Amino acid sequence: MRYIGDESDLPTLLQLLQDEETFVKFSAMEALSYIGSPKALPALRQAFAKFHPYSRPLVERAIRRIEIWNSPRRNEELQTAILSEDKELACWAVQKIAQLGLKEALPTLRKALESVRPAYGADRLRMEMEILSAIKKLGGTLSSEEIEKLEEFPPETLR
Repeated sequence: MRYIGDESDLPTLLQLLQDEETFVKFSAMEALSYIGSPKALPALRQAFAKFHPYSRPLVERAIRRIEIWNSPRRNEELQTAILSEDKELACWAVQKIAQLGLKEALPTLRKALESVRPAYGADRLRMEMEILSAIKKLGGTLSSEEIEKLEEFPPETLR
């Protein structure tokens, strides 16, 4: 569901927030946050109250993504999110910066890259590859070692 990317899918995804299966609800939240429509915010805020406190950070992340995406200061907020302690939010922000072609984010991407190195563990490796991919897409310079590593571990295979 996370790869559904059209506002016409909102009614279905909003309905899936009411599903009995927790995984279905989380997947719908993820998809809604990737679509980024502010129309999903009331349902997500309502869902927040119904989730167990342990799961609420996932709902908060979905809400935060939509808020950032619709902010008048989106570009700055995306760059701030790259450096977030919430690595899923940071990874999402890196993907959105690459999607938008925000070349002004290159210094922030480099700073984030240094914060995930050395990349021990799957999450850190995934983040490193997302950042390297974004730097490459934005026309930034990569070392030969970084290019090799990116070719060996393309981010789309780590998602």
